[in-house]
Amino acid sequence: MVQIRIVAPASPRLECDKEGILNGFKNLGVEASFGTHTFDFERFMAGSDAHRAQDLMEAFLDPSVDMIVALRGGYGSGRLLDLLDMDVIRQNPKPLFGFSDITALQLGLLAKADLISFSGLIASYFLRENAAQIGVAFQQIGAHEALRFEGLKTRVSGKASGRLIGGNLSVLAGLIGTPYLPDLSGAILVLEEVSEEPYKIDRLLTQLKQTGIFNQIAGVVLGDFYKCLARDPLDGTVEDVLKEHFDVLDKPVVSGLKYSHNQNEVILPIGAEAMLDADKGILKINEY
Repeated sequence: MVQIRIVAPASPRLECDKEGILNGFKNLGVEASFGTHTFDFERFMAGSDAHRAQDLMEAFLDPSVDMIVALRGGYGSGRLLDLLDMDVIRQNPKPLFGFSDITALQLGLLAKADLISFSGLIASYFLRENAAQIGVAFQQIGAHEALRFEGLKTRVSGKASGRLIGGNLSVLAGLIGTPYLPDLSGAILVLEEVSEEPYKIDRLLTQLKQTGIFNQIAGVVLGDFYKCLARDPLDGTVEDVLKEHFDVLDKPVVSGLKYSHNQNEVILPIGAEAMLDADKGILKINEY
């Protein structure tokens, strides 16, 4: 039976139905266990940086562990990057599943250990009403099935292929200027965000533009910008911001991927080769 280790690289979840999470994985035919410090608490993080990094390294080094899943996002995973032995992880690669703040870990591991990881699932999702739906996506990944996402909205026509790289917009932007942002040359950039006002989204996208990232990438796939609402209606909408930044690019852009903080339905292999057909609204990933 596949063995999963659940760790908490970011924020804590103090009140948690542990059995519910374990049963969620068990219903999918896999056995899960928790890292030693998964339910620690220190300010806004799940224990000290040293203990969170220790749990993660132990999961990579434990030969009985097949996959690693983050308990939740929140904040703090980027603080671990300097504490991880990237050479050891490169020599002991395992699928790491996470979402939101875990973007920092996933991009850092791609940059420094060339590790393909999986964005869109955290362990606490098995306590949600749509647990069965994300479970199907998890089983697809476990079976290495080809992924095909259709019905995406064409914003800019064209076709592109390249490594699928991205995740949470604000977390990705926070890695700019560090050694933990992967090379985005020729990449298909995938982005999502939650609870940031439109002017903040504009600031983040302006940063990506001014650092040359929009010139480097081959295409863009936009997920959901959930609850990204302006407090002042005169500020406009997040769609206004997305249109201003992306609808003018000279490369294929689509939106509408159900990659979201609101009832997420997809799991994406970050670092895998992908093909984007913006004319048909299709994103394909055949191998990962």
